[in-house]
Amino acid sequence: MTAGLACAVALAGLPACSSDPYADYCDTVSGAQDPLAAAVASDSPTALVDVLGVLQDLRDASPDDVVADWQYLVGRVQALSDALDAAVDGTGTAPEDLDVDDPPEGVSDADLDAVRAAARQLASSDAASALSTVEAEVRAVCGTSLTGT
Repeated sequence: MTAGLACAVALAGLPACSSDPYADYCDTVSGAQDPLAAAVASDSPTALVDVLGVLQDLRDASPDDVVADWQYLVGRVQALSDALDAAVDGTGTAPEDLDVDDPPEGVSDADLDAVRAAARQLASSDAASALSTVEAEVRAVCGTSLTGT
């Protein structure tokens, strides 16, 4: 009780003292589970691009020991998003509707190559390793998974 009172007095006006340094991260994980589960269940090739904001929130809230892994994952999704946007720019096609096997008029081979390269990077063993690391962290510190399953 004395320690709690000392903490309250010493930090008056600041957020309450917490015995769980991962509470904010776990709250962010909890709020991300439904959109991430929907993305995983989706058959859309741009499902992760669609939840880029959620992934960015997780990266921003992540503990120091996994921030580099989150940054890597978010960077790969951002690269795919940027490549898709660049590919369809001026075509009237939405990024999620781009068919790399039958692209609309105005999509260059270089743009298609950039999309394919970004998709390969997102599907790489490095990205799988980073995902494995953040998933293990979520299970260890939050007692759940990224998708709540």
